[in-house]
Amino acid sequence: MTEDDRTPDDSGRTDGSGLPVAPDGETPTWRERKERSDGLSRLTYEYFERSRREDQDLRQESDYVERDVLGFPTWPHEIIRNLSIASFFVGIILFLSATMPPHIGNPANPSSTPAIILPDWYLYWSFGLLKLGPLNPD
Repeated sequence: MTEDDRTPDDSGRTDGSGLPVAPDGETPTWRERKERSDGLSRLTYEYFERSRREDQDLRQESDYVERDVLGFPTWPHEIIRNLSIASFFVGIILFLSATMPPHIGNPANPSSTPAIILPDWYLYWSFGLLKLGPLNPD
């Protein structure tokens, strides 16, 4: 059913029920619905359809019977890859912590008050509320 074939009665309803449901014989298949769409949904459909097709082709070409697993084994491939990536990032963190130690300022002096006293970041909104109007309106 195209937009030209619709009668005024087929338009969207105001009660939220939308268009009437098509009979089973006229309901488009998944492939037909995806062939009509554009953009990201079309790209996603094509990607998964291609990967499914490639997986099916690999399974048909394989010599194994039912227990065919196509992929890399966890040991040694995945474990070694994950360990090397984790070691790289741990090394970067250790290098940065060794070459750039945190700056430690002078010890606090309890007898002197700083010129500007600022609240912690999570209290800024409450100090902004104080600026909106007088505290005790009369």
